[in-house]
Order: sequence, then structure tokens, then C-alpha cells
Amino acid sequence: MDQLEARGAHDELVQHWDSIEKHAFPNTTSHSLPLQVRRATLRFMRFLADAMDLVPSAWFRAAVLLDVACLKVDGGLPLKDLPIAAAALVVLIKKEDTADFSTYGPHLQAQILQLHGCFNTLGYEVENQEITLNSIHRQELALMDLLSWQVNVPSIESWLSVFCSRLMLMSDPALFPCIQWVWRFCMMHAEPFVLVGPAWPTLTPRNAAQGLIV
Repeated sequence: MDQLEARGAHDELVQHWDSIEKHAFPNTTSHSLPLQVRRATLRFMRFLADAMDLVPSAWFRAAVLLDVACLKVDGGLPLKDLPIAAAALVVLIKKEDTADFSTYGPHLQAQILQLHGCFNTLGYEVENQEITLNSIHRQELALMDLLSWQVNVPSIESWLSVFCSRLMLMSDPALFPCIQWVWRFCMMHAEPFVLVGPAWPTLTPRNAAQGLIV
């Protein structure tokens, strides 16, 4: 038990994450974003996460928060707000490292405009919104309210990390290379899996991680 706790894989954490997922993915008939719009948005968020020097797991966190936010609104987040909202989600995660993201302001504004252009190219006429640090901050607050201030929803990467840590601790050391291979295999497929479609009440990040790992 002490080893599980030391590796952040103890039973209480798993139960806590289950509870968070239950509230984040209630049974709903809400529709998500058009798949090509969601895919373009996630790639935009990946670019921002990399530009802000966030760890790879940050993108998975941002992606699941996007899906949860879209489930809260019938039809998903409005397309006119989506570019700023996507940027705001990445900024929220960045603020766990530093509260000052002003140096990214001009870069964010340019990239948000590019995502607007991408939506138009895909055939979705999206009106340009005012893009300032204040408008991004307002969108952060709106998203926090929409998410009930729960921004630590476990992602597919989170669950894979916990499952593999638990496997390591319950297995003979001779099996460690095999479990490490399983981890690398799952992570190789996790990003394409997330890009294919949104997390959903019947396909939560935990379900997806279990599907990959078995």
C-alpha cells in the first residue's frame, strides 16, 4: 500500500478519480462538436501546449476538459467562442506552473486567429471575436464556472499511468520490461485515439485506457 501511495497509484486515488468521472460524464443527450472541428481544435491545443513548454500529459488533460465542457452545452461550445476557449483551457493548465502568461499574449492571439481561419476553410463560417488577454481571462472564468471549478478530470494518459504503475508494483521485476513495453504501446495509440472522437459517458477516459491496456 505504501508503495502504491508513493507512486500515486493508491486505491483512494482511483476511487476519487472514478467519482470525478461520474460527475464529469453524466448520462446526457448533448451532442459534441463536429469531428473535424474538434480534431482541428485539439491540434491547435497541442501546438499551444508545446509552445508553452508544458509536459506531454498536459495536452491530454486539456483534451478531456474540452470534451467535458462540450457535454455541458447542447451542440458543444459555440464555434465563435471555441478558439478562445481552447486557448483558455491550455492557459488554465499553464497557470499551474506560473500565473504569468502575458509573454504568450501576441503568440496566442495570432494562433487563435489561425484557428478561426481553419474553421472557415472547413466550411464553418465563424465570426472573429475580439482577442485580448482580457477576453482569454473572461473565457477562463466562464469555463471554470461551466466545469464547476473541477479542472482535474483524469485523462486517458492519467489512467494509463496509474494502471501501469499498479501493474509494476504487483508484478515480478522480471516482467518490468514487458510492462514498460505495454506503456509505450498504449501511449503511442492514446493520442490518435483521443483525436478520433470525444470522451463520452459510455466511453470515459478510464474505459478508453482499459481498452488500450488489455
